Amino acid sequence: MKAPPLHRSLLFWSGILVMVFIAWAWWISYRGTARAIRGDWYAENASGGVSLAKMHAPPGSIFHNAYAYTPAPGLISIELLPAPQWVRGQGLRPTSIMEAVEFHTDWEPAADSSDAAHRERRFRHLETDSWLLFIPHWLMLFLTAAAWSGMLLWWRRRMRRKMLP
Repeated sequence: MKAPPLHRSLLFWSGILVMVFIAWAWWISYRGTARAIRGDWYAENASGGVSLAKMHAPPGSIFHNAYAYTPAPGLISIELLPAPQWVRGQGLRPTSIMEAVEFHTDWEPAADSSDAAHRERRFRHLETDSWLLFIPHWLMLFLTAAAWSGMLLWWRRRMRRKMLP
């Protein structure tokens, strides 16, 4: 008796489905921003990756829960294969009017900065227990493909052993 063909495996098609979803999320992340916010927790799909964050505003400041922008050509430099990033709040507090103005302009994308630099600037004035983890889609796709390939090899070996007389 022969082992069932690979294309008849639920594992095969579920892996394809997951990787197509990640590729679609990667593609759509360059065309706009999708986010979910609940209290201090924040999740966003933008600029080639997924950002997960816990953000606390400094006491007495006006806190923007999220930045909303659609990348426009030349507005911000967006990389095709961005690097993973971990950013923590530095707890800097504005002590003058000029620093307060700078605090609010840090939330706007600068014309000459990368998206990674923009994420770091946004976290300068947040409390030290605030953090952001940026996971690029290419990394999620690579790790999913590696795990999927390993599971397919295991499945194939298991099927062959089961089919041997």
